[in-house]
Amino acid sequence: MLSSRRFVLMMFAMFALAGCLGDEPFKEAYTARGGEEVAVKDMEKTSTFSTTEASIQLVVQLDQRTESLPLDVRWVGPENSFREALEVIVPADTSSLVIGLDLAQSGRTYWTPGEWNVEIRLDGKQVDQVAFNVEGDIPEGATETEEEQAGEGEFDIDNPTNPFGGPQATPTYNVDQPSNPFGSGGN
Repeated sequence: MLSSRRFVLMMFAMFALAGCLGDEPFKEAYTARGGEEVAVKDMEKTSTFSTTEASIQLVVQLDQRTESLPLDVRWVGPENSFREALEVIVPADTSSLVIGLDLAQSGRTYWTPGEWNVEIRLDGKQVDQVAFNVEGDIPEGATETEEEQAGEGEFDIDNPTNPFGGPQATPTYNVDQPSNPFGSGGN
């Protein structure tokens, strides 16, 4: 029969091993201010943006791993006023990824004020949800029709590049590997 001390040591070793094997590659995600030429370490981490912010960045940090993984990001504005989905394969040697929504490229003149959410899925599993706020007035000259059109469209699973339909924002990439085709950046 095992002594209780030996049993405790064996259980500790099993839990430690299980912890190592069960580690997810996801570390953290947050919103930030900065353009595609700004290194991750130089971006301003924030959860508040203005209605006329040029771009809104999502920084995703991953642990070291040996394989590439699919990353799915879904942006949802207040009351579904804006919906955007993007899937990208993150190379194994990439630990920082910046996905940005650019206001001008989105076909909009302003971001809808209120609480926004970004769902982050890695390898098919939701690993985080990041909330941020857009504050400020709707710019003069912007019409309600633009706002309504931005929220049109039903989720279309057969269209992975723009499953919600409607206007599509063009994301920017900023990855910590200069040889990576998505761009360059820093940790």
